[in-house]
This record gives sequence, C-alpha cells and structure tokens, in this order.
Amino acid sequence: MAFDSDSPNENRNKAPKTLDDLHGIAQGPGCSELIKVSEFIDSFSANHLATGAAFVYLRETTEVNKALTIHRMMSVDDETFRSLSVAMEHSQLMCGCEEVDCTVIPDNDDGWISLRIRKSDLQRSRPWHASSSCMLRLGSLKTDLRLPAFPEPPGPRIVEGGPRVRWLEATLTVSLFRTPPTGTPAFVDLIGQFAVLGSTELQSLVNRFKCTSGHARPGDFADHPEALNMVKPLLDRIKGYFIFIEDTFYCSNWDYPNVIAKWISDNKLGDFEVRDIVGVKFRDLSIRLGRPYVYMHNGDCQHHVVFNDIRLLNEQRDDSDINNYPMLLGQRVHQQVNVTCQMCGKGPADWVITDHPKMRLDPTHICSSCNRIINYDANGKKNYDFKLFSFTDWSQL
Repeated sequence: MAFDSDSPNENRNKAPKTLDDLHGIAQGPGCSELIKVSEFIDSFSANHLATGAAFVYLRETTEVNKALTIHRMMSVDDETFRSLSVAMEHSQLMCGCEEVDCTVIPDNDDGWISLRIRKSDLQRSRPWHASSSCMLRLGSLKTDLRLPAFPEPPGPRIVEGGPRVRWLEATLTVSLFRTPPTGTPAFVDLIGQFAVLGSTELQSLVNRFKCTSGHARPGDFADHPEALNMVKPLLDRIKGYFIFIEDTFYCSNWDYPNVIAKWISDNKLGDFEVRDIVGVKFRDLSIRLGRPYVYMHNGDCQHHVVFNDIRLLNEQRDDSDINNYPMLLGQRVHQQVNVTCQMCGKGPADWVITDHPKMRLDPTHICSSCNRIINYDANGKKNYDFKLFSFTDWSQL
C-alpha cells in the first residue's frame, strides 16, 4: 500500500520533506550505507565455502568427514589437497620456539583499527575493568552475546535447551531511546539495548519495549486516589503502534494506516509504504546503522530506534538459543530515579498535582505518602481544591 501526497498543483514542484526534516534528525556522517540484512547473510555463503548446510555439517561431524567435505568444497585433486594439508598443518606453521602471551596486543597491528583502539584503552589510567564497563554502557565496546545477570530478570521467557541456530545467522544490536527535545537521541535517553537475530520477528522486539506512557491512567483522581487501580492503563486501552524504517511503516492491526495516510498528506511528505508488522523478520529489513528511526505508540508517544551493529552470530561465543532473543543487553533510564517527590525528595513521584492553592510549583510531583499526609484528612477527604493525575517514573518499570 502506498500513499501519494502530491495533491495541490503548487506542491508538485516542491521537493517532499523527509521525516528527518520533520523531526530535526540529521543523518550525518555516522550513518552507514543502506544494508539489506538478507543480502548481508547471503554474502558470506555466496562463494560456496560456507553455505548453511556445510556450516552445520562441519560443526557437528567428525574430523575425517570434515576433511572429505573441505576437499569437495575446494574442488582440487587429491595430490594437491594432500600437499596443502601437510603444508598448512598447524605444527608446520610454528618453529616451536614461540612464546606467545595472549593477553598482550602485538606492536604490529597490521592496520587493524580495533586493535589500536583496544591498545589505547589499555593505556588509560583507569583499570581495564572500569574502562570496559564504561565502554559497554556507551556501546563502544563490542562483547559476546551472553545472557546477562543484569538487567535481564529471571522468568519463564528464558528457556534452557531450546531450539538453536543451525545455519549462518546475523545478529543485530538495536537501541530504543526516549525522544529528547533536540530530536537527536543521546546515551542518557537510552531505554534499552537489545540483541536480535535475523530470524527474529520485528513484532517480538516491539513487544519488549517499555515506556512510562503505557502505564498512564487518564483522569483526575483527587477525590478518590484509591480508584487508580480500577482504571486500565493506556497499555491495555490503546493497542496500536508503528515503527518507521526506511520509507516503510510497519503497523500493528489497528487504525494506524488511515492515521498515517492523513499525517503524510498534512505534512506534505513523499511516497511511503504501509505494511502489517505481523510476520516481518529482521532479515526482511533494509537498514542504516546509526540512523534514528521512529517508533510511535499509545497515540502520540514517540521514540527513536537505532541499529548499532550487525555481524554474524559466533556459535563459539554467542548464545545460539533462539528462545533467548530478543536479548536485553543494557538499559539506562531505569537505573535511577528521574523525577523525585518535590516534598520529601526521598523517592520517585507517584502523582502530579495542578491548581493547588498551597503549592509553590504548578505542576508539582509528589509521592503517595506525602500526598496522603498533606492533601487528605484522617477520613480520606480533601483538605484543598486541586487536581490529581497519575505519574510513573522510569525507575518503577
């Protein structure tokens, strides 16, 4: 489905605006070229040296069968293969006197940027464990994908011994950000960073996104604060969402296609495609690393989604259990209280008060304990005339 917004004649000659212009996002030099995930995976098997079937076979078969398989894949005669096997034997490549310290990076880095960066990191004043921890949070240090002890909570979603990756597979690192006023996401706005496989469905990642707006309960609860639990949050009332990736809106089964059509027309944008998100996998996407994409839910709550990295899954170091993806790698905004009570300053705010005759700030964020002590008597009746709305801090998710 495609929408064409060129209706007025005077707008036909104008270059259509892009979402980057609309939201103040600059693509910048940090964005990669367009990457089609399926072609990225196929590029490693295009030379027929590492097809999916051979990859699984070589991993699980015996040494004798491995040699026969490699012989067929190389397409050389028996004498050449035997000569290469002897010449390239591991023992033949060593003189026997080498003493290699695997913990020391060699001086000759052969132009590898990653080695130079790691070497400079080791020379910093801070201990390596402190530097690596900082780089991990900043996303500049690439690590193996393992189930972390934090922040992934234990639960029935993590199933040991589930189906495993049995073919060449890509793994992508995806970050979800709050949308700051400047329009460009920053590390302090990181909600969560996830690892996904090429076979992971896009919808399964979106289902793991968390946001405070989904826990909002609309209404004024000044007369009966205890009625808060009787009101359904927006998460249960508004099911619709979409994620915009490279000129395509991936929508849930709701009224978003009609809303998007009107939005495109109102903002005089170009042609875009609208697809159902059900069944779409990451291998079906075309992405740019480092470019912010738009995720919108709960009506008008907007976030940025950034693809940080794409590579092949390493069966020796990475978790190959399909059930463990999407895998939560880290989060930022949940680790500390963002909005504290403006009365006691001890804990996160639970309520927002407006039109209060005694409060110096309007609105005022307040916790449940202070709200009960200040604004209500022993019988639960209001002491003042004000409005009370629910509030959820990021640390409470």
